[in-house]
Amino acid sequence: PILSHNCITQLPDDFGNTRASTIKLDHNLLTAIPNMPETQFRLLDVSHNWLEQLPEQFPYGITQVSVHHNCLNTIPEAAKIVTDWDLSDNKIADPGLLLPWPTLTDIILQNNGISKLPDNMGDFQALQEINLDNNQLTTLPDDIGRLTQLRRLWLRSNQLTYLPSTMSSCSALTALVLSNNPNLAELPLSF
Repeated sequence: PILSHNCITQLPDDFGNTRASTIKLDHNLLTAIPNMPETQFRLLDVSHNWLEQLPEQFPYGITQVSVHHNCLNTIPEAAKIVTDWDLSDNKIADPGLLLPWPTLTDIILQNNGISKLPDNMGDFQALQEINLDNNQLTTLPDDIGRLTQLRRLWLRSNQLTYLPSTMSSCSALTALVLSNNPNLAELPLSF
């Protein structure tokens, strides 16, 4: 179902019982989502709501979740089956709370006030795309060089002062966006 741009404040407990592959509830007034353990949808869009948390049970098979412009500060363990997340414009200041998450391929964390990435960032081995635009990052962990599948990395409008030399190990990297990092004065020699 597509229920975007309404004034929905609450969903029935059996809401997830649908054969639809997409559920769009963006631009509503939701503060909570019921558990949805046995649904068949692949995409959930609950962006632009008032969510402070996500359900503890997520349906098997869901691959893409968009929850940008909410009030989230963490992700429940069961939600880590999802491979593609848009978590921008939330309150996730510590992305270390997302670990471990071995199947994560794409994540958008722009506009979250993140000042530090986890030292074991390389544990996200499947990551192909990361958007960290408009945060407060001053450095990147050396471990980022272990992300050999990483193709696109957005770091616009942060406070980066340097890039670790291990970035040269990101052999699949085809797009690196570093615009508007006023303290970034030089690149590593191996870059």
